[in-house]
Amino acid sequence: MPGSARGRVTTPADAPRNDGRTADALRPVAVDWDPMGFALSSVLFAAGRTRVLCSVCLDPEVPRWRKGSGSAAGSAPNTASCRPPPPAARAAS
Repeated sequence: MPGSARGRVTTPADAPRNDGRTADALRPVAVDWDPMGFALSSVLFAAGRTRVLCSVCLDPEVPRWRKGSGSAAGSAPNTASCRPPPPAARAAS
């Protein structure tokens, strides 16, 4: 059927959404700065039921897996120095 909305459910623009918001209402937004505490910087962004945690770490050293390769270009961020050591490592030191 040309021009049909087969398989799609359409609702009027003024119909409320499942969470009670109107079609033109935004989700509530919240930003929590430094929720991790030990990272150089971190933020928890929340919009409705969606949560995004972002953190930044700085390590001037070449990552262990790149040492001896002659280049750190294209290396993945090394967050090892930003995280506390695992319990087994803490017990050994």
